[in-house]
Amino acid sequence: MKFLVDTNILIAIEPVQTELEPTARVASDFIGMALTAGHNVVRHEAQEADRARDRDVDRSRAREVLFNRYPRLGAVRALPDVEAELGSSAAGSNDWVDNQLLVAVKAGAVDFLVTEDQGVHRKAARIGIADLVFTAADARQMLIALLPGPPAPLPSIEWMSAAQLEDDPIFDSVRADYQPGFDEWFAKCRKEGRDTCVIRAPDGTYAAVTILHGEEEFLEIRAKWLKICQFKVADPYRGRRYGELLLKAVFDYRRRHGFDSAYVTVFDKYDSLARLLKMYGFDALDVRTRRGELIVSKSFRPAATEATAIDSLTYHVRYGPPALKLDPEQTFAIPIRPEYHRLLFPEAEWQVRGPQLSFELAEPDVDHPFGNAIRKAYLCHSPSNQLVPGSTIVFYRSQDLRALTVVGVVEQAARLGNADEITRLVGNRTVYSLKQIEEMAAQGPVLVILFRQDRVLPEPIPLAECTQRQLLSRSPMSVTAVHRSGFEWLSSKIAG
Repeated sequence: MKFLVDTNILIAIEPVQTELEPTARVASDFIGMALTAGHNVVRHEAQEADRARDRDVDRSRAREVLFNRYPRLGAVRALPDVEAELGSSAAGSNDWVDNQLLVAVKAGAVDFLVTEDQGVHRKAARIGIADLVFTAADARQMLIALLPGPPAPLPSIEWMSAAQLEDDPIFDSVRADYQPGFDEWFAKCRKEGRDTCVIRAPDGTYAAVTILHGEEEFLEIRAKWLKICQFKVADPYRGRRYGELLLKAVFDYRRRHGFDSAYVTVFDKYDSLARLLKMYGFDALDVRTRRGELIVSKSFRPAATEATAIDSLTYHVRYGPPALKLDPEQTFAIPIRPEYHRLLFPEAEWQVRGPQLSFELAEPDVDHPFGNAIRKAYLCHSPSNQLVPGSTIVFYRSQDLRALTVVGVVEQAARLGNADEITRLVGNRTVYSLKQIEEMAAQGPVLVILFRQDRVLPEPIPLAECTQRQLLSRSPMSVTAVHRSGFEWLSSKIAG
C-alpha cells in the first residue's frame, strides 16, 4: 500500500526542535509500522510550497534535508469534478497544497492520505473519500488490524450512575472548555445520577465517556429528547473506533428508553466529532449555544411521507440504527463462521454465552476497530451480483449456533481481484489480516461488502425455524436471497 503523508505528519516525525509535536509519538509509530511492513510512505511535490512559506530559513533548510528521506510523488492530473467541488486556490497557497493531496487520493495515485488537518478531512468528505483520509492514530490502528496474530483484550462497556464517576484526566480539556461552570455542572450530573457509559483503559482510567440526560423540550419543540451531555474519547485511544462504540451504546439506550430525538453541542475545534455524528445521521441546526457551540440533532421518528420517499440506505442512516426499510427483493442471508462472527460482532456473544447484566451485552473480546465500529466489511468469494446500496443483510452464524443473529444494511458491494484494491476499500473495517486478504485474492475475485450494522437480534432465529417458515431452503452457503414466501414472517421478527 502507498501512504501519502501531509506536511503536519512530516513535521511531527522529523522535528528540528527539542519540543515535540503532540502527535509525534503516534505518527512515528505509524511510519515505523508502515515501513516495517513494506508499505510505501511518500510526500507530494506540492508540499514544497509548505516548506517554502517557512520564514525561518535554517529550519526550512533542515526540514528539506529531513523530508528528502521520503520519496516524492509528482503532480497528478487534474480532476475537473474535484476541482469544481473544492474551488480554485492560488498556486502555492495552503488550500492549493491540500487540494493537490486530495486529488492524488481521488485519482488513485496513492491508497491513503494521513493528515491531522481537520480542514482536509472536511474536504475529503465533500468529495467522497473520507474513508481514505486518516489521522495518524487511525492509520496506525488500521496497520495493527492488518497484522496477523491474536487480538488484544478490549475493556468492556460499563453503564453507571454519574454519581459513581471519578474526576478523571479525560475531563481536563472539558473543564477548560467550560470554565467557569464545569465543576457546578459536573456536581449536578452526579447529584441527579445521570446515566453514564464509560470504556475503561487498562490502567482503570476512562478511555471514553458519554453522559446522557432526558428532556421534555428543546428549542421550543416538545418531544422526548435525549441530550448527549458529554461525549469524549481520551487522546491515547483515538483511532480505535471508541467513538462508534459509544454511539452503539447511545443508540441502544435511545431505543430501550423510547426517545424521539437526540442532540449534542460541539465546539468548532472538535470538528472530528461533528463529522462522526454527521456520518450517523445527525444534522447541524442553524442556531448555536450562548458559548458558540454547534448544535447537531437527529430524529428517530420519520414522517410517513418521508419514509416512503427516501431510499433504504438513507432511511437507515437518517433514522437508525436500528431502522430498516425492508424490500423482499433486496433481503439476503449471509453465512459467517463463528471465529469471524466473534471478531466482527463481539457484542453478540451473549447469544452463545448467555446474557450479561450490564448493557444487555457480553464483554467484547477484541480491541480491533472493526469490532467497535458500526460501519464494517465482509469479504467472501460469492458469485452474487445482487447486492446494492440499501440491501438488507442478515448474518447466519454457521457451525455452532446455526441461526440468524445480526442485521446490516449494505453501503457498497464490489468484486475485486487485487489485494491492494481490497485493502484500500475496506480500510480498518475488516476482520482479515493483510496476509489473509492476499490469500483470498489469490483464490479468485473477492466480493467486498461494506455495510452498517443495524441491530443484534434479541434472540437468534434458528435455521430450523427459517426453513419451516419457508424463508430459506437450507443452510446458506453463500450470499442467498430469502424466499418471498417467508419474507413477511422475517419482517415481523426483525423490524421495529
